[in-house]
Amino acid sequence: MAFFICNMLGPLTATYRFQDGDMITRRSRESLAYVHRGVSIEVLFWCHGAGMYHYCLPASLSQEQRGEFIDRLQRYCRNKRMKCRRVDSADISARGKQLRRDIENHYSWLRRNNELRFGILGANDIGDLLKVHIPEGTSFDVGENMLRFAGLAVAKRPNSVDPYDPFWHNEIDEYDVVATTDLTREFLRRDELIVRLRPRSPDDYTLIEQVFGAIISIHL
Repeated sequence: MAFFICNMLGPLTATYRFQDGDMITRRSRESLAYVHRGVSIEVLFWCHGAGMYHYCLPASLSQEQRGEFIDRLQRYCRNKRMKCRRVDSADISARGKQLRRDIENHYSWLRRNNELRFGILGANDIGDLLKVHIPEGTSFDVGENMLRFAGLAVAKRPNSVDPYDPFWHNEIDEYDVVATTDLTREFLRRDELIVRLRPRSPDDYTLIEQVFGAIISIHL
């Protein structure tokens, strides 16, 4: 009975134990450990707002083990009074493509209504639009992959040894992950979308701390 005391305490503990000795326990704000037959498997598990948590299936689980894991994770979430939703590559792909459609629609509206400002200093901020699709607190892996599915080229993650040196370099943004794509590339004109994902610290790319984005329109 003492073995399962953590289950009886529900949301007061971070661990849930199963009869066969396996368990799920919270490791950090963005991950769980699924201990299966003595082997600990890390599971990305992050808050998506309003009591909803998203998770990704660990690639190391076999097809047979996945069904069992999903059932056990659902039991864990019920015990901890959480709601959870699986996020897979198809879901991320659909969200990334929807993000691209919304960006293109906003860009077309700016051009159609002569609202597109020119030059770097007159950048057209789209941060609010991006945060609808990639809220702050989203897993960094998910955010980067959404941008890739939206057609952006995502640069490598900087680190404390090799920080990124953006055009507008300063100490705050030198560890941002930068993603770019051309919205228009014509003779003597280029409209470029630039997105920046800011980590919580130089070597912590687990969750997105802040999201920035702008359309830069330059006439040569």
